[in-house]
Amino acid sequence: MKILRITILFSAVFAFAAEARYENNDLSHNDKNELQRTNAAVERVAHSFAQDCVRVFVPTIEWKQIQKDECIPAGLHIRINLETGLKEAKLRSADDDNDGGGENNNSDINGFKHSLSLVAAQDSASLDLNENTDPESTEEKLLSPHLPDESLKKHLLLLEDDLGDFDEGASFMENITLQSRLVRIISIHPDYKIRTLAARVYAVAVSNNLMAQQAALSSLDSFLRALTNEQHPLVRKSLINSTAALLRGNKVSSRIFWKKGGFRKLMHVYHDAMNNHEKYLLSKILILIKDLFNVEMLVEGSTIDRQGLELLADAGFCQSDIVSVDEGIRALCESR
Repeated sequence: MKILRITILFSAVFAFAAEARYENNDLSHNDKNELQRTNAAVERVAHSFAQDCVRVFVPTIEWKQIQKDECIPAGLHIRINLETGLKEAKLRSADDDNDGGGENNNSDINGFKHSLSLVAAQDSASLDLNENTDPESTEEKLLSPHLPDESLKKHLLLLEDDLGDFDEGASFMENITLQSRLVRIISIHPDYKIRTLAARVYAVAVSNNLMAQQAALSSLDSFLRALTNEQHPLVRKSLINSTAALLRGNKVSSRIFWKKGGFRKLMHVYHDAMNNHEKYLLSKILILIKDLFNVEMLVEGSTIDRQGLELLADAGFCQSDIVSVDEGIRALCESR
């Protein structure tokens, strides 16, 4: 049913584009080419994401707000609307360099090289870099374990600003060295403020980004250990947000999370939050579990989803007071 709904959605988009094409017979040759490119781009989005996403962002040639539960296809221009603070995206066009909408072009092409250039420009004192520094050399020093805390914080702040772009987030997480460094900082850095910031960077990189989410699975074991072992409430809040960003809208990530004992890890954090009266954290865990069993995320009757429910119950959630506060989870537990 989900795939059918997505197919209908994209069919409507195609119909709209076709209608626009036939109603505008006086379009110039360039405009007609642009319409064809737009239709082709939307068709590629539909084909590549229909099987993987709960809800797919449908791009147009105009800036359009991205909803929290939408997966973002690759190859779009992405920006933060400075008036609303919300993320927006649009299809690329031949005029992007001149229409004010191509501010992310360099980072789109070069992945997270934009972050590297900022590191080189702003942190040259601690990294011994200059404007002629080789980007590959800069990459070696990005989030290096030998950095002083102030330089590391500067790197993380740059990445937090940069990795919300789809291509940048995916490029960063697909770099195993940098991904491992980030998770290591989350796991063992002695300063809780830096651990919190690193967890925020992780969340920004994987949020609504299917490619980054898939890449991040390579360090899921280490990430789950960090989630279990963390004691500082601020870091735990950020880690739960990061976990939600990794799993939301991605059935593959959710299933691997289930198989790796993710519910037991969540139950451990849940008990600690109960003992410490961390109401915010409790509500975040509840929302995360509801998201994991959102009807749009499940293929009804599938073995793997039934296994997920069994693991949820085995972890103890069906015997906890979480059942009393959420009717949907209670119904799931009673359906066993």
